[in-house]
Amino acid sequence: MYKNKIKYHFNCFGTLCEISFAHELLSIDLNIESIYQNLAQLMKIEAIRIQEKFSRYNQSGFVYDVNKLAGTGTWSEADEETIELLKYAQNLYEISDGLFDVTSGVLRKIWNFKLKEPALPHQELVNTYKSLVNFNHINIEGNKVRLQKSHAEIDFGGFGKEYAVDRCVDIFIKNIPEYLQNTALCLNFGGDIFCIGNHQNDKKGWAIAVANPIVPVNACISVMVNQQAITTSGDYERSFVLNGKKYGHILNPKTAYPVDYWSSISVISSSCLASGAISTIAMLKEDKALDFLEEQNIPYLAIKIKKGQLKFYKNKKWLQKEK
Repeated sequence: MYKNKIKYHFNCFGTLCEISFAHELLSIDLNIESIYQNLAQLMKIEAIRIQEKFSRYNQSGFVYDVNKLAGTGTWSEADEETIELLKYAQNLYEISDGLFDVTSGVLRKIWNFKLKEPALPHQELVNTYKSLVNFNHINIEGNKVRLQKSHAEIDFGGFGKEYAVDRCVDIFIKNIPEYLQNTALCLNFGGDIFCIGNHQNDKKGWAIAVANPIVPVNACISVMVNQQAITTSGDYERSFVLNGKKYGHILNPKTAYPVDYWSSISVISSSCLASGAISTIAMLKEDKALDFLEEQNIPYLAIKIKKGQLKFYKNKKWLQKEK
């Protein structure tokens, strides 16, 4: 039996963000809907704050400032939240052997996945932009940050949305009234998802669909998620095909070319920030992804397309929805 559910929507991070609450008393106690509406508004405000604060287009923001000053030797001041995210990004860079790199966003300037007539960037251009990608171009001293190399950039797009999901979960936990502690919550910010509680009156959680990489509007499998986050990294949302070869938007910072081993990788962990980083790193590791995922000791599902068919690779921790 399903609990009564209500949804709220808003646009942020260039995508649709959805907040779902479920409670068996929702249709009986009208005050509950008002409480959920206020919570959803707080979450929306927080998501927009994070988007604006870390946007590379915000001319009054840190990212725009540090990028503009790249190579000049001038320092930009950063607050505690920004420094903590940069330190987190540095840790990801190190554990991924340089594959997860917040300076790799600059590669978007040579790869255009929206062209009517797709084309590969010239190798000379690839080499030029590849030289701009290296986390070690970033200097951090206390609350001061600078980029050593001209035209290098910092881009938090690789985990900003996931960070916002986790912050919104914190808002829910800190503000939900005690008598509504058994509220079920599902945050879905453009496919970055966190679930709390049980959508149904059982202990299994929420059934989350994983997109079919061949036909992304369809699901190929569902998984039960409760008190955890699930993210999927894949090559199907932004890509083009040229001379029979598919080029996706996930770019290897060491080659400046798209990875092409997996169609998608989904990961479940205790935070959206961690899930997003792990799924992205796994995509970047290509043929070494499964070994890396096994080391994380968390549920995962990796998908390849072979001869037009989906092939699944998952561990025993992946709790597939019962049909």
